[in-house]
Amino acid sequence: MFATGMSIANASMTMQMALDYFPVKQVVYMGIAGAVNPAWQPGDVIVPARWYYHDESVYANPDPANPGQSVLPEYYAKFMQEQPARKAADPHYPNYKPFAFIHPDEVLIIKDGMDKPQDTAYFSASARLLDAAEKAMNAMPAQMILEQRQAKLHVGGNGVTGSVFLDNREYRKWTREVFNAEVTEMESAAIGQVCTVNDVDWVIIRAISDLAGGQEGVNVEHIYDKEVSRVGANVLFAVMDELAKAN
Repeated sequence: MFATGMSIANASMTMQMALDYFPVKQVVYMGIAGAVNPAWQPGDVIVPARWYYHDESVYANPDPANPGQSVLPEYYAKFMQEQPARKAADPHYPNYKPFAFIHPDEVLIIKDGMDKPQDTAYFSASARLLDAAEKAMNAMPAQMILEQRQAKLHVGGNGVTGSVFLDNREYRKWTREVFNAEVTEMESAAIGQVCTVNDVDWVIIRAISDLAGGQEGVNVEHIYDKEVSRVGANVLFAVMDELAKAN
């Protein structure tokens, strides 16, 4: 067990170092996150099936000849032309649209078996580990948050990752519309990318600490982070116990 550090660069660096130095066969990762889906509240725990980068993007100038449009680089125009066919072939493909001058893009990956880099919209957690998480969470006793409410525990759906502490209501709505996101945070897609490239099974547990800008006034993350980390850790150990039984 080790800490990755905060954000994409630290998470990807420490994950790759772990795989380089230790005989890791599966990864169970836990941290806190902001809720994107308004159904979730601080203390709930989500184990998404897929992780997307929300800020892999093009920042474009406005097009003076076409108000409301942007001047886009040629490679991005080609990328957008591919969208209808890709979306028709994949029910989990994003509903790409710009947020002001920000135009969403995808990360390129390459691994054994590929002859060239490939645009990748998302990374999927391992089905075996998602199943173990669901079994573990279904068997857990009630998890109370500050003795006020019982935490909801959920497996499935989408999470988004970016190098920002997301605390903006409109951008939060945009990530829900584009990626159908349940939660947002700063490491998970990077963990998923490194594990995918190295062919290592992985799953990520996220405890909700705040509403990612959906709240009124100051973000409440500082109130909940310790308490929801406790619940997230309880889920983590329950999942590890479930995996130990399976082995």
